[in-house]
Amino acid sequence: MHLSSNMRVLVINVARIGDTLLSTPVITALHQQLPEGTVDVVVHSGRKSVLEHLPGIRKLIGLTPKQLWWKRIFFKEKYDIAIVYGNDQSLLKLARKKATYTIGFKQNDERSNRLLDCAVPKPNQLMHAVHERLLLLAPLDIQTDKLELSYVVTPKETAWAEQWLMRQGVHQVGLVGLQMASFPTKSYRDWPFERFSELVSGMLTRWPDLQFIVLGDKQSVQRAHDLSVAYPGKIISAAGKLSLRKSAAVMSHLSLYIGVDTGPTHLAGAMKIPMVSMYHCFHRGEFLAPLQHPYLEVVEHPALIARREAPMAELSASLVINAVERLSHRLPANHPMHPEQE
Repeated sequence: MHLSSNMRVLVINVARIGDTLLSTPVITALHQQLPEGTVDVVVHSGRKSVLEHLPGIRKLIGLTPKQLWWKRIFFKEKYDIAIVYGNDQSLLKLARKKATYTIGFKQNDERSNRLLDCAVPKPNQLMHAVHERLLLLAPLDIQTDKLELSYVVTPKETAWAEQWLMRQGVHQVGLVGLQMASFPTKSYRDWPFERFSELVSGMLTRWPDLQFIVLGDKQSVQRAHDLSVAYPGKIISAAGKLSLRKSAAVMSHLSLYIGVDTGPTHLAGAMKIPMVSMYHCFHRGEFLAPLQHPYLEVVEHPALIARREAPMAELSASLVINAVERLSHRLPANHPMHPEQE
């Protein structure tokens, strides 16, 4: 397929927060290749805010699977190319109806494959999730060396977050964000509360002026409470209190982010926050951790064999503390956790 600079392209990626962010290098690459064209993106309605204000997107179209039937009828715009992520046949039908040429990964049934003009074979071995998504640009002869995730916090959001943190009693010595839980269907990726408690204890021994803020949704509320009881005056909770964009704005003020493999961890990577991320052996960081991030330490589960049932408790607090220590030496000299600030 020959790509012209004025083409209209539709990217369809109805997914969770992390998978939505993992597609941003694709959007960036398309935008660079289409200086006179347009890139519109179909996302899950609940994840639409993840891509707001991102350069290169003309229009964001939010939908849920239940809305697909009427979107195909009332969504009138037409495109030269549609790029589809996922195996949902209704998404493939949407692409087929709206675009002259459709691209997606090869499907498991021939009926679905017939909806694609170009069915790209899925890789026969594991590769990083960003590289895998970029495979769908190969039929357009698009290559890119910009692999970092993207997210934009507006100046208004930044100012709001600063005021919110002041009301919570946050000072400017150093604020560490903790993402203590993934989501219920993949709770095996969660690091136990006891390990987080050991982590906070070890970090306060090393950096006694730090404060910690527990991020996440309502399932992290109890964890945040228990941690604040164990470390009075050191723990702030944002769990279950903030929208995604307000949570991201608060995260933009962090000195360090530490979290398990879930959406906010991809978000921290997209904002280039200094971070230590932990990965289960069934979903290793070598395939999911942010690429081209200047201040990142990846902590992999110690198991050599990928087993879903492997307990995250096997990943010790000392491994994470050691990663934080390594990272502190690479941070800018004016960072509150850099050795020169002690």
